[in-house]
Parts: sequence; C-alpha cells; structure tokens
Amino acid sequence: MIAEAHFSKSKRYYEEEYSQWLKHIDRWRKYAPLWAGFLLAAGAVSCVVGGVYPLSFGVVALIYGAGAFIAIPARKKRWINHRMKSGKRVAEIKIRFYKDGIGFGVGDEKKWPESVLKTETGMFVRMENYGPFIYIPTDAIQPAQAAGMLGEIYSY
Repeated sequence: MIAEAHFSKSKRYYEEEYSQWLKHIDRWRKYAPLWAGFLLAAGAVSCVVGGVYPLSFGVVALIYGAGAFIAIPARKKRWINHRMKSGKRVAEIKIRFYKDGIGFGVGDEKKWPESVLKTETGMFVRMENYGPFIYIPTDAIQPAQAAGMLGEIYSY
C-alpha cells in the first residue's frame, strides 16, 4: 500500500469539490458571470439607444442577465444541498492506494482507473469511463508526501 485517504463528506468538502469541479471539469460554467455581465451591459446599452426593437431586446437581455447572476449562487447552493441530502451518509470514507490499483475496503483492490484529474487541492477519480467522479482532497491522503507521488503516478 502506497497511501491511504480518510475524509468525510461534509459541507466544507462539497464546497471544495464544487470549486474544483468548476475549475477543471465544468469549464464553461465558470464563464457564467461574464456572460451575465455581457447581457446586462448589452441590455443597458440597448435601452439607452432607444427605439422599439432595441428597447425590447434591452429589456429581455436585462432580464436574462439578472436571472443568470441570480442563478450562479443558487446553483451552487442547490448542488451542495442535494449532495448533503442524497444517499446514505457515510461518517468517514477510507480509500487505499496501491501500486497497481485503488481499494475501498479490505481485499477490494481494483485496477487504477484511467480517468484521474489532479487539481490544486486534490484529485478527481472516475472508476469507470461513464461513472461519477470521486473527489479526494490532498490533505486527506496519509502520508502527506504520498499525495504528490500519487498525482505523478496516476495522472493522465
């Protein structure tokens, strides 16, 4: 065994997972504030220019821009609350890292997954090509020096 990770899925864990998810996996969503700002600016300019069509476009753009700004924190809150309420709550998750694989229990070693994405504060692991990602924080990996080594061995 190279290393072991111990962590619990708390609100802090899900907030960190969400921020890393936006940075590394759902890359387009991080541009939502820019898009909303552009819509608000375009709507304001259209309303100032005047005329029937620019005014109607401006009002619609202002509404969509405001809605997009409101949706950003609402989406994050909804995502975190959904994760907190869903499924069976596990007090602590233990993951063991081996030279050739990963295990979630005694004798449960599986071949190391091909989908591993190292981030600044952890790594996303996908056990199969179509399954969900598991976020493993770097500070949960013991011994601490193994975290960097795991990222080098298993990153793609």
